[in-house]
Amino acid sequence: MKEIGILVVFLLAGGIYPAFADYVEPTAQEQQLYNRLLADFTKLSVQKTDVSKVLESFSASHHNIISVRF
Repeated sequence: MKEIGILVVFLLAGGIYPAFADYVEPTAQEQQLYNRLLADFTKLSVQKTDVSKVLESFSASHHNIISVRF
């Protein structure tokens, strides 16, 4: 049991280093792709719809299910 504990501590300690790895600048290709995707995302014009009634229907149906169970 003691050996398993030591192994777990060793594995956890070994996993901490990669979490704090050095930052690497993106390549030109990665930066270009990011910029293109960002531009596409920011120019999206989707018509906005009021979804409050839909949200209320979920809340109401959830309320009915709970009241039926009790």
